Amino acid sequence: MKRVCLALLLAVFASAASAETPYEINAILSLTGSGAAIGTAEAESLHLLETNVNKSGGVRGRPVAFVIQDDHSSPQIALQLATAVLAKKPPIIIGTTLVAGCSAILPVIANGPVVYCLSAGMYPPKDSYMFSYGVPTKEALRLQLKFFRDRGWKRVAAIFTTDATGQDFERNLDTALALPENRDMTLTARERFNVADVSVDAQVSRIKAASPQALIAWASGTPIGTVFHGMTDLDLTVPTATNGPNINYNTMKQFANILPKELYFVNVPGIAPEAAPKGPLRTAAAAYFNTLKAAGVPPDAVHVFGWDPGTIVIAALKALGFDAAPRQFKQYIANLHGYVGASGEYDFRDGSQRGLDGRSDIILRYDPQKQRFVAVQGASGAALPRGESQ
Repeated sequence: MKRVCLALLLAVFASAASAETPYEINAILSLTGSGAAIGTAEAESLHLLETNVNKSGGVRGRPVAFVIQDDHSSPQIALQLATAVLAKKPPIIIGTTLVAGCSAILPVIANGPVVYCLSAGMYPPKDSYMFSYGVPTKEALRLQLKFFRDRGWKRVAAIFTTDATGQDFERNLDTALALPENRDMTLTARERFNVADVSVDAQVSRIKAASPQALIAWASGTPIGTVFHGMTDLDLTVPTATNGPNINYNTMKQFANILPKELYFVNVPGIAPEAAPKGPLRTAAAAYFNTLKAAGVPPDAVHVFGWDPGTIVIAALKALGFDAAPRQFKQYIANLHGYVGASGEYDFRDGSQRGLDGRSDIILRYDPQKQRFVAVQGASGAALPRGESQ
């Protein structure tokens, strides 16, 4: 009888210990290097999500912990880290931050685990074990050009990096400009630069000579600062649009003295919940916005890159449990639909491996006086509700 009681007692202790041991979710992010402004925000949002989940009882009564490693914005290091993580046989990995890192990892996960890439510029093959966060670049550009077109800005210039992100932008810009709706638009200048370049004055000079009515500057972190410096040096003052990772309060603060006077973005309703129609989308957007605000963290777009993928991974764990195989996680996400996050309503069933198509995206601008991003156009070009336009 004593042996039975002892065995039961040990089983109880073992169960309690297991319940208290956090379930580790591996993440590979760019905490240093050219993608640091993005990666550090992604890490911060994952830690906030971790805190919220654990305060509410964890997953199936067990706490979770995001274990984050830094790839230094290097695809080679991203691959090295991913290879080491694969040896642990995890069912799912979050990351990495940049297209190049995700591209480097893709070939080694043919049979799993699931990798949730955080770059919208990554286009995973259909039915692969990789999913990517965000609206496709082509859809963001289509909405951005529509915004320009509606304001009569039909002569547009572009400057972008020569890395994988810039190459993705150039392909999709050409696709967007070829749409019948943009037949009256002209690309007056097309300029490229290396992410390590310290000056783009020559490129900006050529752009200015082409007399555009608006500019798209597709670069993030330090490189976008290089563009803004060039625009300031050469007094190029046209309305400027840039990509989502720059919806980052630290970036705006860092470059406050050289920001374009009119700076626009296409992004998700989590940045400005008032731009979303009342209902589940506004509720989800407000939950993200208010959670970060309460923690003293600016609720910008860069944080949402980690937030929505993190919530989807948590939802998968709650549904499947801790012993599910990579194949089960892949099937769960591939069939996920009707899931509303801060970025919109997700439906992965179209095979795009990302679940978002831009229908929920809004147009924002940065207001330097208010020091915040404000909505100027609602989802899919809709007017903002009366009294909510900024």
